[in-house]
Formats: sequence, C-alpha cells, structure tokens
Amino acid sequence: MKRALLLLLMGMITFALVACSEDKGNEAKAEKEDEPKQEEKAKEEPQKEEPTQEELDDKLKKEAVPIDWVKAVSDEIPKGTKVYGEGEVDKHPTNEDDVMQDFGLSIKYGEDEWGVFEVRTFTTLPNVEEVQEGDIAKVYGTYAGKHEVTGLPLISATIVEKK
Repeated sequence: MKRALLLLLMGMITFALVACSEDKGNEAKAEKEDEPKQEEKAKEEPQKEEPTQEELDDKLKKEAVPIDWVKAVSDEIPKGTKVYGEGEVDKHPTNEDDVMQDFGLSIKYGEDEWGVFEVRTFTTLPNVEEVQEGDIAKVYGTYAGKHEVTGLPLISATIVEKK
C-alpha cells in the first residue's frame, strides 16, 4: 500500500513538473513571436530629435529666475532650480589645464548690499567665456546647494557671458 501511494505521488509530481516546463516553453515561444511586432512598432514611431545646444541654452535663459542670495544662504532654494545672476568676478587661482573652474561672483542688491556666490563651470562648454578678476559676468545654470569648501551658495553654470 505504501509503495502504491509513493508511486502515485511520484507520478503526480512528475506530471506537474512536465506541465510547468511546457508552460514556460509556450511563454518563451509567445515572447519570441511578439518581438517582431515590437520592432515594427519602433520603426513606425517617428524618432524624436534631441534638442541642439542652442535650443537648450535658450530654454535655460527663458526658465531661469534671478538668484536670491538671502534665500540661497537660508536653504530656501531647491537644488536644481534654474537661476541666473550678474555681478563682478572674483577669480580663484586655478591650473590652466583644468577643465573645471570655480570663481566668486559678487552680486549687488540694493545700494550697499552684496551677495557672494561660488560659480562652478566647465571651460570646455561652448557658451562659457573666459573671465578674469574684476570682469562683470552673467551666469546661467542651476542652484547646487552650498560649496563644499567655502559654504557659499553654489551655481553650477552652463552659460557664462562676459559683459
């Protein structure tokens, strides 16, 4: 009796395993049949063209808001906010071979109020002009929190225009 139950149980397990493996085979076969259909859909959909650098820069200039020093030092500006500011450059000594440059930007508010920002940019970007100590520059970019060394509000700039 025990042997009969054991054989019956083994038979049921074998049947279940065979049935499951056939289902997986059918699923894989169905997936392979769907692949050409997905490829055809991809061919039918028009490819979206990537925006040019000029279009991206124009969009940034339209969407950027003036950076507010008081809000920036109070952490009231969310990181990633598109901003711009214009002021006097305080150039930090850097290695000429560096592709990244940091400089200070003093922006005047009111008659006697000044806010100082750190600006970080890549010198290899097409719209980054070389600036020197004392130059007036306008920068566009995103607010990036506080500079890790100075603690000043940091603008990650993709456009630097010398005025």
